[in-house]
Amino acid sequence: MIKEWISEYEPKNTEEVLSALREIMQEVALAGLSRTNFSLNGTCIRSALLPE
Repeated sequence: MIKEWISEYEPKNTEEVLSALREIMQEVALAGLSRTNFSLNGTCIRSALLPE
């Protein structure tokens, strides 16, 4: 499943694979938090999870 998601990014090298994996992990983490009604407003978690 993760390999399929990474392939959607069409990475050209290892760095792009790692970048895609980071984005996927962030999406999964944020989805999990949103399902628990956890608020990211005004917390440092948002900056830790979202890409710059």
